[in-house]
Amino acid sequence: MMVKATACNPKCSSTLSRLRAACADTRTITVRLCLYNGIMANAATISLGICSDTHGEKLPTWPGRRLAAVLHAGDIYDSPTLVLPENYVNPRVWAAALGVPVLAVRGNHAFRDRAGFFMAAEDVSGRLVRIAEGLWVAGIGFAREWYCDTPGESDLEPQCHGLLRIAQRQVMPQDHMILLTHYPPKLPELPCDEASAGCVYGCVADLIGALRPGAVVFGHNHDWFGRQWRRSDGTLMVSPGPVGGILTIAANGEAAFMRNNGSSIDSP
Repeated sequence: MMVKATACNPKCSSTLSRLRAACADTRTITVRLCLYNGIMANAATISLGICSDTHGEKLPTWPGRRLAAVLHAGDIYDSPTLVLPENYVNPRVWAAALGVPVLAVRGNHAFRDRAGFFMAAEDVSGRLVRIAEGLWVAGIGFAREWYCDTPGESDLEPQCHGLLRIAQRQVMPQDHMILLTHYPPKLPELPCDEASAGCVYGCVADLIGALRPGAVVFGHNHDWFGRQWRRSDGTLMVSPGPVGGILTIAANGEAAFMRNNGSSIDSP
């Protein structure tokens, strides 16, 4: 796919000039700069496509919606090999065809990137990315060398601690944040029982308490797909699942979610 490397607003021009001198291929950089610093910086409300756990199929689309980016909360694949079921959709082709930046984290099914999904999407596992003026995405993702093996607390803790240190240096008090994590937090608002004991993480909950993001987008637990919870401090927690939906972020940082089928499940 050929993309002309031009800046869409004056803010991008000087940055692009510096990047061209250091990088021979500016195609991806250009698209991200134009979308992140141009379209979104001037929007009163930012719309993001969100989904998770597509597992090699059921990849959502958002026809007619003007999205700033798409966030995928992990498990793009289903098996350690590239299985081609009847309804298979190549995730790399899907990401490239969306026409907006795709940010994703790795789930426990994503050790091998068989279809090259992360060549078209940006892996933000353990990273902090600014997607608009004053709006950041922090990513938590983890995949072992063994297929489908879930991490323990000790596996995710270094990533959570590292993200907190980065955020403390880069995020301003007036900024807003979205936490994109495959692995759900262990919080009283979520229906964490014995069956889900190994699927929720205290270190993710601690990071939420420290960062106080406006929204938390997660996957992994298939029983929670399509549900949302609102914490007492206003943080919205969403498990979009493969159907996906729209996450909107208002200028004041308030987040709202609507599923792609036009419904949402509010949980107490």
